[in-house]
Amino acid sequence: MGADRVDVVVIGAGLAGSAAARAVASRGRSVVVLEAFQPGHRRGSSHGSARIFRRAYPDPLYVRLTGEAQRLWRQLADEAGEEFILTTGGLDFGPAREQEKMHEVLRAFGVPVELMPPGAAAERWPGLAFGRDPVMFHPDAGVIDAERAMSAMRALAEARGAQIHYGSPVLSVSASDAGAVVRTADRSWHAPVVVVAAGAWLEPLLGGLVALPPLVVTQQQAFHFAPHGSAGPRPAFIYRGEVAMYRARSPRGTTATES
Repeated sequence: MGADRVDVVVIGAGLAGSAAARAVASRGRSVVVLEAFQPGHRRGSSHGSARIFRRAYPDPLYVRLTGEAQRLWRQLADEAGEEFILTTGGLDFGPAREQEKMHEVLRAFGVPVELMPPGAAAERWPGLAFGRDPVMFHPDAGVIDAERAMSAMRALAEARGAQIHYGSPVLSVSASDAGAVVRTADRSWHAPVVVVAAGAWLEPLLGGLVALPPLVVTQQQAFHFAPHGSAGPRPAFIYRGEVAMYRARSPRGTTATES
């Protein structure tokens, strides 16, 4: 079976794979996307309508990267003609006291941010228990509608010539000095570049080709609550203590919490 030649093969059509396909196609390169399942499947980590977007990190590198990401999300929205981030603002609090360091870092980058006593935060956002430590609020945070974003990225990629094959699990990836060959059950592709965005399927595909870091599996508990009454969007928040909790209001009016 001969291999079709393309510039790039992308394995996986989640957020990372869909974004890669759009970026490659926008540069005028030929790209094939191979997705093991169908659009909107629930076996990966990219689905959902409330993925937190935030600028708040104690590492200046991440603050700089999130600024670039914010610009690119804006670019995608303009290109697709729809919004993907619901801006809610973000809260960071808890006994780890990282919020004070993040406040300094964000201010250094010119990111709008407030640091306030917990009592003032409780008056501003009733119903949240902030404890006794300072609370940081940055208004640029929000939630990303991942499913709509992926759909838009793939549509833009296809409009520029990308080929997307669903229900096409990759059986193997083999590499040589001449490039790589990617095989499914019925076809093969040869490309100088292969982008593997396969999530939990990464090790079976690349474990024998490249050194991978050890994989640690943890359990995440997710709960979804309908908002009470006519309450408007609540800020996404991160509690920084021994147990991390994430809360985000989605465009569909639900609240997601992980611990």
